[in-house]
Amino acid sequence: MLSPEEDDTKLFLQSTVSIGMSESWIKYFDRLKFSIVAHERITVFQFPFGEGVLLISAEPSVDLAIANRIDKLIEEETERKSKDSLR
Repeated sequence: MLSPEEDDTKLFLQSTVSIGMSESWIKYFDRLKFSIVAHERITVFQFPFGEGVLLISAEPSVDLAIANRIDKLIEEETERKSKDSLR
């Protein structure tokens, strides 16, 4: 674990607020796909996921293009759940 439990909570809250604040930009830029926070020792991907936030941490050397692939998987899962709920 990279940080104590209280700091994990702070990271999640920061991500939630960040993604929530981006909602005001939807009318100009469309939906937020993801955001990336890159530190010297870790990269954190933040994805809106349903009513919450999906956080994925990675080595700083990770290829950032992986975020687009993860976003596509989230979109596919959201569409699948939407179709299932109509049945």
